[in-house]
Amino acid sequence: MKCTWNKKTAAFLTAGCMALGLLAGCGAAPASGGGAPAGGSQGQGGAADTPVSLTCAITMSEDSAYYKDLEYFGKLVSERSGGTVSLDIQAGGVLGSETEYIEGLQAGTIDVMIVSFSPLSATSEQCGLFEIPYLIQDYDHLRRVWKSDIGEEIRADLDKVGIRSLGVLDFGYRETTNNVRPIEKPEDLKGVVLRVMQSDIQIKAWETLGATPVTMAVTEVFSALQTGTIAGQENPINAICSNGFHEVQKYLSLTDHLYAPVLLAISDATWQRLSPAQQEAITSSIAETEDQSTAILQEYTDSGLATIEQAGVQVNEVDKEAFRAAIQPLHEALASTYGDALERIKAM
Repeated sequence: MKCTWNKKTAAFLTAGCMALGLLAGCGAAPASGGGAPAGGSQGQGGAADTPVSLTCAITMSEDSAYYKDLEYFGKLVSERSGGTVSLDIQAGGVLGSETEYIEGLQAGTIDVMIVSFSPLSATSEQCGLFEIPYLIQDYDHLRRVWKSDIGEEIRADLDKVGIRSLGVLDFGYRETTNNVRPIEKPEDLKGVVLRVMQSDIQIKAWETLGATPVTMAVTEVFSALQTGTIAGQENPINAICSNGFHEVQKYLSLTDHLYAPVLLAISDATWQRLSPAQQEAITSSIAETEDQSTAILQEYTDSGLATIEQAGVQVNEVDKEAFRAAIQPLHEALASTYGDALERIKAM
C-alpha cells in the first residue's frame, strides 16, 4: 500500500493507524532476528552465526612468541568469521600448567591451547619423537615429519581423547642456562641440577648427557632458580627471556639440543559447537599462522639474546658434535620403542 501524506491523513493516522492496519504499509521496520548482524558470517540456511569467545591458555607471558602467535591467529579468524569468533588469551600460566591445559581441552573447560609435545606423550607415544635431542633439524624438517604418517598417527591419537590438532608452530631451539659453569661439552654438565620438561625421554636424555635432571612446571622455575633449588634449566631463548630466567642465571650455552615445536590445538567439544563457517575460518587461518610463527620467533630470538647479553649473562657456543655423539646411545635405545621411526625422520 502506498501512503499519501498530507495534514488530514497525518491527523487521521495519529488517532487510528493501528486500527486501519496501515502500520506495515507505512514502512515499519522488520522484527529483530529477521537478518544477520552487520559483519556476521552466515551459517547453514542463511542464519547468522552465534558470536563466540574462545578461551586460549598459554604458559608464556604476554611478551612472548606464544602470545604473538595467538594474536596473529585471532586476527585472521576474526576477519574470516565476520567477527563472530574471537580469542580470549589467558597468558602466564593463570589457567595452570600444560598438563592442566590438556585436561581442560578434554573436558571442554578450555577451548584452545599452545603446548609443548612433552606432556602429550602420555596420550600419544609418537609425540615423544619430538622430545629426542638432535633429531629434528629445523622447522622445515618438522613440517615434513608432521605431514608424514608419523604426524597423522599423532593427530589420530589426540582426536581420540578430544583434542583436535590445528597446527605446529615454530618455537626454536632449546638452549641451556645454569649458575655453575659454562657448558661447552657434555662433561661440563656433571653435577648440574637442571630443570627439564616433564617427560621420561627428557629425563633419560639429560642423564645420558651427564646432568642431574629434575622436572617441574615452567611456572615454578624462576623461584627454584632464585632459591638455588635447581642450578639451571633449558628452554628456547624467547622463553628464557619472557620468563625472566636470565635475571637469575649466569651462563647461557647455545646447545641447540632440541628443536622445539609446539602444538596449537582446540577442544573437540568446542569445535562441535562451532558452525561450519566458523570452523572454516579457523582451519583456513592455520597455514598462514604457522608461516608467521617463524618470523615472530626470529624477532623474539634476536631481541631476547640481546636482552640476555645486556643483563650480563655469559653466552658461549658448544661442541655440538660432542653432544650429538653423546646422545647416540639414547637414539639406539629408543629403537626398541619407536622401531625405525628415528631413521625415517633423519632421512626426511
